[in-house]
Amino acid sequence: MKTFYISCLFLCALVSFVYSLECYRCKDCIPGAISFLNDVDKCSDKFFGADKAKCYKSVQENGNVNRGCTTSSNCLIQEIDKCSNPEETGCYICCGKDKCNSGSAVTSGIAICIASLFFFLVLM
Repeated sequence: MKTFYISCLFLCALVSFVYSLECYRCKDCIPGAISFLNDVDKCSDKFFGADKAKCYKSVQENGNVNRGCTTSSNCLIQEIDKCSNPEETGCYICCGKDKCNSGSAVTSGIAICIASLFFFLVLM
């Protein structure tokens, strides 16, 4: 029985790592608006070929924000205009965790691992 629980824990952990990257998506969003939180893209490396999928947040000169999926190589190109503080405009941020192109959020992978560990410990 213990082997079954360990197998389930391993399977849940594996699913969390294989899962596609999720990024918030919006175009010309007004800063502070939370309407984009319901609009999520699933960005898989297979769509970008050898290039790794990333989330991005671009702050335009007028303060409006664009969010979505991009690639590692595009992030390297945009590194010149990297945002250094939250109030800065005309800059670009890349990240590689679920829904990281917004405020802080618990990623689905971490949530799955914690839930799996919890059930494993409770059922032991």
